[in-house]
Amino acid sequence: MGIGGGLGIPVGVSYEQAVSDRISVGGYLAYARKKESYNEYGEWKYSYVLAAARGSYHLKVNSERFDPYGGAMLGYNVASVKWSGDGSEPVSASAGGFMWGVHIGTRYWASQKVGAFAELGYGATVLNVGVAFKL
Repeated sequence: MGIGGGLGIPVGVSYEQAVSDRISVGGYLAYARKKESYNEYGEWKYSYVLAAARGSYHLKVNSERFDPYGGAMLGYNVASVKWSGDGSEPVSASAGGFMWGVHIGTRYWASQKVGAFAELGYGATVLNVGVAFKL
């Protein structure tokens, strides 16, 4: 299960470097958490940390502003859950595992250095949006 699977809104950062005019590689790091309360009995606290390598294939289009792409990622997801409740000792557990994902998206460059992006995917999140920068 990816970190976007009903466990809050993930916050992440990614970096990609072009290795050719159509292929880029880089990394992705994200964090998500969620709480579930059970009245006066206590609550579960879930958290996920994902570190992944990703690569994208960029389509050739007749536009300097649009950069459509598709790609994949492979990473490791560390999950933890903690229970805290009245009259009981806290319980916690952690687990981790390899995960994979695929994505399609586009960047729109508003200027030479700043733009926005949107991606649809499977594995890490269903929808990923944010700000893009060129160094």
